[in-house]
Amino acid sequence: MSERPAIRITDFTKVYRGFGQRAHTAVEDLSLEVAEGEVFGFLGPNGAGKSTTIKSLLGFLRPTRGRLEMLGQSHSDVTTRRRIGYLPEVASYYHYLTARETLRFYAKIFRLPRAGLAQRIDEVLDRVGLLTQADRRVGTFSKGMTQRVGIAQALINDPDLLILDEPTTGLDPLGQREIRDLIADLRRRGKTVFFSSHELSRVEEVCDRAAILRQGRLVRLGALDELMPPQHGLEAVVAELDEGALRSRSPWPVQVLSRRSAELTVCLEGAEDLRAALNLFGELGAEVRLIERRRPRLEDVFVEAVSGEERRG
Repeated sequence: MSERPAIRITDFTKVYRGFGQRAHTAVEDLSLEVAEGEVFGFLGPNGAGKSTTIKSLLGFLRPTRGRLEMLGQSHSDVTTRRRIGYLPEVASYYHYLTARETLRFYAKIFRLPRAGLAQRIDEVLDRVGLLTQADRRVGTFSKGMTQRVGIAQALINDPDLLILDEPTTGLDPLGQREIRDLIADLRRRGKTVFFSSHELSRVEEVCDRAAILRQGRLVRLGALDELMPPQHGLEAVVAELDEGALRSRSPWPVQVLSRRSAELTVCLEGAEDLRAALNLFGELGAEVRLIERRRPRLEDVFVEAVSGEERRG
Protein backbone atom coordinates (compact mmCIF):
# COMPACT_ATOMS: atom_id res chain seq x y z
CA MET A 1 0.00 0.00 0.00
CA SER A 2 1.14 3.52 -0.68
CA GLU A 3 1.42 6.03 2.16
CA ARG A 4 -1.63 7.82 0.78
CA PRO A 5 -4.19 5.35 -0.53
CA ALA A 6 -6.66 6.47 -3.17
CA ILE A 7 -9.43 5.27 -0.85
CA ARG A 8 -9.25 4.67 2.88
CA ILE A 9 -12.32 3.43 4.76
CA THR A 10 -11.96 3.12 8.53
CA ASP A 11 -14.57 1.56 10.84
CA PHE A 12 -17.38 2.69 8.55
CA THR A 13 -20.92 1.92 9.71
CA LYS A 14 -24.18 3.04 8.16
CA VAL A 15 -27.48 2.55 9.99
CA TYR A 16 -30.80 3.50 8.38
CA ARG A 17 -33.44 4.67 10.80
CA GLY A 18 -37.03 5.20 9.66
CA PHE A 19 -40.08 6.56 11.43
CA GLY A 20 -41.88 3.71 13.16
CA GLN A 21 -39.48 1.13 11.73
CA ARG A 22 -36.64 -0.86 13.21
CA ALA A 23 -33.15 0.44 12.49
CA HIS A 24 -31.35 -1.39 9.70
CA THR A 25 -27.56 -1.69 9.67
CA ALA A 26 -26.53 -1.67 6.00
CA VAL A 27 -22.74 -1.66 6.61
CA GLU A 28 -20.94 -2.43 9.85
CA ASP A 29 -17.32 -1.70 10.84
CA LEU A 30 -15.92 -1.77 7.32
CA SER A 31 -12.22 -0.99 6.96
CA LEU A 32 -10.16 -1.28 3.77
CA GLU A 33 -7.68 0.62 1.62
CA VAL A 34 -7.33 0.94 -2.15
CA ALA A 35 -3.89 1.86 -3.44
CA GLU A 36 -3.33 4.54 -6.07
CA GLY A 37 -3.22 3.00 -9.55
CA GLU A 38 -5.06 -0.12 -8.42
CA VAL A 39 -8.14 -1.75 -9.95
CA PHE A 40 -10.25 -2.89 -7.02
CA GLY A 41 -13.37 -5.07 -7.18
CA PHE A 42 -16.05 -4.41 -4.57
CA LEU A 43 -18.26 -7.49 -4.52
CA GLY A 44 -21.25 -8.92 -2.74
CA PRO A 45 -24.82 -10.09 -3.33
CA ASN A 46 -27.74 -7.67 -3.57
CA GLY A 47 -28.23 -5.89 -0.26
CA ALA A 48 -24.67 -6.52 0.95
CA GLY A 49 -23.94 -2.79 1.36
CA LYS A 50 -21.93 -2.03 -1.78
CA SER A 51 -24.03 0.88 -3.07
CA THR A 52 -24.44 2.27 0.45
CA THR A 53 -20.65 2.37 0.82
CA ILE A 54 -20.18 4.01 -2.57
CA LYS A 55 -22.88 6.63 -1.92
CA SER A 56 -21.33 7.41 1.45
CA LEU A 57 -17.89 7.80 -0.10
CA LEU A 58 -19.35 10.31 -2.55
CA GLY A 59 -21.19 12.28 0.15
CA PHE A 60 -24.73 11.27 -0.89
CA LEU A 61 -25.22 9.54 2.47
CA ARG A 62 -23.89 10.53 5.88
CA PRO A 63 -21.94 7.81 7.72
CA THR A 64 -23.34 6.79 11.09
CA ARG A 65 -19.75 6.45 12.27
CA GLY A 66 -16.29 5.92 10.86
CA ARG A 67 -14.04 7.84 8.49
CA LEU A 68 -13.99 7.88 4.69
CA GLU A 69 -11.11 9.37 2.68
CA MET A 70 -10.40 9.72 -1.02
CA LEU A 71 -7.11 10.88 -2.56
CA GLY A 72 -5.77 11.82 0.86
CA GLN A 73 -8.70 14.05 1.85
CA SER A 74 -12.00 13.64 3.65
CA HIS A 75 -14.76 12.31 1.42
CA SER A 76 -16.60 15.60 1.97
CA ASP A 77 -13.80 17.75 0.50
CA VAL A 78 -15.26 19.58 -2.52
CA THR A 79 -11.99 20.08 -4.40
CA THR A 80 -11.24 16.36 -4.22
CA ARG A 81 -14.54 15.52 -5.91
CA ARG A 82 -13.38 17.31 -9.05
CA ARG A 83 -10.76 14.58 -9.45
CA ILE A 84 -13.31 11.76 -9.24
CA GLY A 85 -15.53 10.17 -11.89
CA TYR A 86 -18.67 8.32 -10.88
CA LEU A 87 -21.09 6.01 -12.64
CA PRO A 88 -24.19 5.25 -10.53
CA GLU A 89 -25.90 1.87 -10.65
CA VAL A 90 -29.10 3.47 -11.94
CA ALA A 91 -28.67 6.74 -13.81
CA SER A 92 -31.03 8.94 -15.78
CA TYR A 93 -30.16 11.74 -18.16
CA TYR A 94 -32.09 14.51 -19.88
CA HIS A 95 -33.85 12.72 -22.73
CA TYR A 96 -33.97 15.81 -24.92
CA LEU A 97 -30.18 16.30 -24.88
CA THR A 98 -27.89 14.54 -27.33
CA ALA A 99 -24.93 12.50 -26.13
CA ARG A 100 -22.59 15.38 -27.03
CA GLU A 101 -24.78 17.93 -25.21
CA THR A 102 -24.95 15.66 -22.17
CA LEU A 103 -21.17 15.59 -21.89
CA ARG A 104 -21.00 19.35 -22.37
CA PHE A 105 -23.46 19.70 -19.47
CA TYR A 106 -21.24 17.60 -17.18
CA ALA A 107 -18.14 19.44 -18.36
CA LYS A 108 -19.74 22.69 -17.13
CA ILE A 109 -20.41 21.10 -13.74
CA PHE A 110 -16.69 20.31 -13.49
CA ARG A 111 -15.87 23.80 -14.81
CA LEU A 112 -13.66 22.37 -17.52
CA PRO A 113 -12.06 25.05 -19.73
CA ARG A 114 -13.69 25.69 -23.09
CA ALA A 115 -10.40 25.43 -24.93
CA GLY A 116 -10.11 21.91 -26.26
CA LEU A 117 -13.47 20.84 -24.78
CA ALA A 118 -15.04 19.85 -28.11
CA GLN A 119 -12.06 17.60 -28.84
CA ARG A 120 -12.20 16.11 -25.33
CA ILE A 121 -15.90 15.29 -25.71
CA ASP A 122 -15.30 13.57 -29.04
CA GLU A 123 -12.39 11.59 -27.58
CA VAL A 124 -14.53 10.31 -24.71
CA LEU A 125 -17.48 9.48 -26.97
CA ASP A 126 -15.14 7.59 -29.27
CA ARG A 127 -13.70 5.71 -26.30
CA VAL A 128 -17.12 4.37 -25.29
CA GLY A 129 -18.22 3.67 -28.86
CA LEU A 130 -20.72 6.51 -29.22
CA LEU A 131 -18.99 8.97 -31.51
CA THR A 132 -21.15 8.04 -34.51
CA GLN A 133 -24.26 8.54 -32.33
CA ALA A 134 -23.07 11.76 -30.71
CA ASP A 135 -25.90 13.92 -32.05
CA ARG A 136 -28.76 11.54 -31.25
CA ARG A 137 -31.03 12.39 -28.32
CA VAL A 138 -30.31 10.23 -25.29
CA GLY A 139 -34.03 9.48 -25.00
CA THR A 140 -33.79 7.37 -28.17
CA PHE A 141 -30.92 5.24 -26.84
CA SER A 142 -31.15 1.61 -25.75
CA LYS A 143 -30.28 0.66 -22.19
CA GLY A 144 -26.79 -0.36 -23.23
CA MET A 145 -26.17 2.88 -25.12
CA THR A 146 -27.44 4.90 -22.15
CA GLN A 147 -24.97 3.02 -19.96
CA ARG A 148 -22.20 4.07 -22.35
CA VAL A 149 -23.30 7.70 -21.91
CA GLY A 150 -22.95 7.19 -18.16
CA ILE A 151 -19.44 5.84 -18.53
CA ALA A 152 -18.56 8.76 -20.81
CA GLN A 153 -19.76 11.35 -18.26
CA ALA A 154 -17.69 9.58 -15.58
CA LEU A 155 -14.60 10.03 -17.78
CA ILE A 156 -15.16 13.59 -19.01
CA ASN A 157 -13.00 15.24 -16.32
CA ASP A 158 -10.11 12.74 -16.80
CA PRO A 159 -10.46 11.61 -13.15
CA ASP A 160 -7.66 10.24 -11.01
CA LEU A 161 -10.17 7.99 -9.24
CA LEU A 162 -13.05 6.33 -11.07
CA ILE A 163 -15.90 4.81 -9.03
CA LEU A 164 -18.22 2.55 -11.00
CA ASP A 165 -21.37 0.96 -9.58
CA GLU A 166 -22.23 -2.02 -11.84
CA PRO A 167 -20.61 -0.59 -15.01
CA THR A 168 -21.61 -3.49 -17.29
CA THR A 169 -25.34 -3.32 -16.54
CA GLY A 170 -27.32 -3.49 -19.78
CA LEU A 171 -24.26 -4.07 -21.97
CA ASP A 172 -23.99 -6.92 -24.44
CA PRO A 173 -20.88 -9.17 -24.41
CA LEU A 174 -19.06 -6.83 -26.80
CA GLY A 175 -19.83 -3.84 -24.58
CA GLN A 176 -18.66 -5.74 -21.50
CA ARG A 177 -15.40 -6.55 -23.23
CA GLU A 178 -14.94 -2.89 -24.18
CA ILE A 179 -15.40 -1.88 -20.55
CA ARG A 180 -12.80 -4.46 -19.54
CA ASP A 181 -10.37 -2.99 -22.07
CA LEU A 182 -11.18 0.53 -20.89
CA ILE A 183 -10.45 -0.36 -17.27
CA ALA A 184 -7.17 -2.02 -18.30
CA ASP A 185 -6.21 1.14 -20.20
CA LEU A 186 -7.00 3.30 -17.17
CA ARG A 187 -4.73 1.11 -15.06
CA ARG A 188 -1.90 1.55 -17.58
CA ARG A 189 -2.35 5.31 -17.26
CA GLY A 190 -1.99 5.14 -13.47
CA LYS A 191 -5.66 5.75 -12.68
CA THR A 192 -7.44 4.12 -9.74
CA VAL A 193 -10.64 2.19 -10.47
CA PHE A 194 -13.02 1.09 -7.71
CA PHE A 195 -16.02 -0.79 -8.98
CA SER A 196 -18.80 -3.13 -7.95
CA SER A 197 -20.01 -5.82 -10.30
CA HIS A 198 -21.95 -9.06 -10.52
CA GLU A 199 -19.94 -10.06 -13.61
CA LEU A 200 -17.32 -12.05 -11.71
CA SER A 201 -15.54 -13.21 -14.85
CA ARG A 202 -14.86 -9.54 -15.72
CA VAL A 203 -13.58 -8.93 -12.21
CA GLU A 204 -11.14 -11.80 -12.63
CA GLU A 205 -9.86 -10.30 -15.87
CA VAL A 206 -9.12 -6.76 -14.67
CA CYS A 207 -8.84 -6.55 -10.88
CA ASP A 208 -5.68 -6.49 -8.80
CA ARG A 209 -7.53 -7.03 -5.52
CA ALA A 210 -11.11 -7.52 -4.37
CA ALA A 211 -13.28 -7.33 -1.29
CA ILE A 212 -16.42 -9.40 -0.70
CA LEU A 213 -19.21 -8.16 1.56
CA ARG A 214 -21.98 -10.21 3.11
CA GLN A 215 -24.84 -8.53 4.94
CA GLY A 216 -22.81 -5.37 5.47
CA ARG A 217 -19.67 -7.04 6.76
CA LEU A 218 -16.33 -7.66 5.06
CA VAL A 219 -15.79 -11.42 4.67
CA ARG A 220 -12.95 -11.59 2.11
CA LEU A 221 -10.17 -9.17 1.14
CA GLY A 222 -7.00 -9.67 -0.85
CA ALA A 223 -5.22 -10.09 -4.15
CA LEU A 224 -7.07 -12.36 -6.56
CA ASP A 225 -4.36 -15.03 -6.53
CA GLU A 226 -4.69 -15.10 -2.73
CA LEU A 227 -8.47 -15.34 -2.84
CA MET A 228 -8.44 -18.08 -5.49
CA PRO A 229 -6.16 -20.94 -4.35
CA PRO A 230 -5.05 -23.57 -6.88
CA GLN A 231 -7.63 -26.28 -7.64
CA HIS A 232 -7.02 -30.01 -7.96
CA GLY A 233 -8.51 -32.34 -10.51
CA LEU A 234 -10.04 -31.84 -13.94
CA GLU A 235 -13.17 -30.26 -15.36
CA ALA A 236 -15.09 -31.48 -18.38
CA VAL A 237 -17.44 -29.39 -20.50
CA VAL A 238 -20.12 -31.74 -21.80
CA ALA A 239 -23.04 -31.02 -24.13
CA GLU A 240 -26.41 -32.80 -24.39
CA LEU A 241 -25.94 -34.42 -20.99
CA ASP A 242 -28.93 -35.24 -18.81
CA GLU A 243 -27.89 -34.20 -15.30
CA GLY A 244 -30.43 -36.46 -13.62
CA ALA A 245 -29.21 -39.51 -15.52
CA LEU A 246 -25.62 -38.58 -14.77
CA ARG A 247 -26.26 -38.35 -11.03
CA SER A 248 -28.23 -41.62 -10.90
CA ARG A 249 -25.66 -43.66 -12.83
CA SER A 250 -22.35 -42.04 -11.83
CA PRO A 251 -19.99 -44.17 -9.69
CA TRP A 252 -18.42 -40.98 -8.27
CA PRO A 253 -19.99 -38.00 -6.44
CA VAL A 254 -21.12 -35.59 -9.17
CA GLN A 255 -20.06 -31.96 -8.76
CA VAL A 256 -21.49 -29.66 -11.43
CA LEU A 257 -19.45 -26.44 -11.58
CA SER A 258 -21.70 -24.55 -13.98
CA ARG A 259 -24.70 -24.87 -16.30
CA ARG A 260 -24.83 -22.92 -19.53
CA SER A 261 -27.40 -23.54 -22.24
CA ALA A 262 -27.02 -27.19 -23.25
CA GLU A 263 -23.63 -27.58 -21.53
CA LEU A 264 -22.61 -28.80 -18.09
CA THR A 265 -19.16 -28.30 -16.59
CA VAL A 266 -18.42 -31.28 -14.36
CA CYS A 267 -15.59 -31.68 -11.85
CA LEU A 268 -13.48 -34.85 -12.05
CA GLU A 269 -11.06 -35.65 -9.25
CA GLY A 270 -8.51 -37.67 -11.21
CA ALA A 271 -7.65 -40.22 -13.90
CA GLU A 272 -9.99 -42.92 -12.55
CA ASP A 273 -12.93 -40.50 -12.59
CA LEU A 274 -11.96 -39.43 -16.12
CA ARG A 275 -11.98 -42.96 -17.51
CA ALA A 276 -15.30 -43.76 -15.86
CA ALA A 277 -16.76 -40.41 -16.92
CA LEU A 278 -15.81 -40.79 -20.58
CA ASN A 279 -17.45 -44.23 -20.66
CA LEU A 280 -20.58 -42.91 -18.97
CA PHE A 281 -20.80 -39.80 -21.15
CA GLY A 282 -20.67 -42.07 -24.22
CA GLU A 283 -23.41 -44.34 -22.84
CA LEU A 284 -25.61 -41.30 -22.19
CA GLY A 285 -25.09 -39.94 -25.71
CA ALA A 286 -23.33 -36.80 -24.49
CA GLU A 287 -20.65 -34.86 -26.38
CA VAL A 288 -17.40 -34.01 -24.56
CA ARG A 289 -16.30 -30.59 -25.77
CA LEU A 290 -13.41 -29.79 -23.46
CA ILE A 291 -11.33 -31.38 -20.70
CA GLU A 292 -8.79 -29.29 -18.83
CA ARG A 293 -7.16 -28.91 -15.46
CA ARG A 294 -9.53 -27.32 -12.99
CA ARG A 295 -9.00 -23.57 -12.78
CA PRO A 296 -9.55 -21.44 -9.68
CA ARG A 297 -12.73 -19.39 -10.08
CA LEU A 298 -13.71 -16.20 -8.32
CA GLU A 299 -17.30 -17.42 -8.55
CA ASP A 300 -16.45 -20.38 -6.29
CA VAL A 301 -14.83 -18.07 -3.72
CA PHE A 302 -17.78 -15.68 -3.93
CA VAL A 303 -20.40 -18.39 -3.40
CA GLU A 304 -18.48 -19.82 -0.45
CA ALA A 305 -18.05 -16.37 1.10
CA VAL A 306 -21.67 -15.29 0.84
CA SER A 307 -23.39 -18.65 1.41
CA GLY A 308 -24.00 -19.06 5.16
CA GLU A 309 -26.64 -16.60 6.28
CA GLU A 310 -27.42 -15.54 2.69
CA ARG A 311 -28.55 -19.03 1.84
CA ARG A 312 -30.75 -19.23 4.94
CA GLY A 313 -32.22 -15.75 4.52
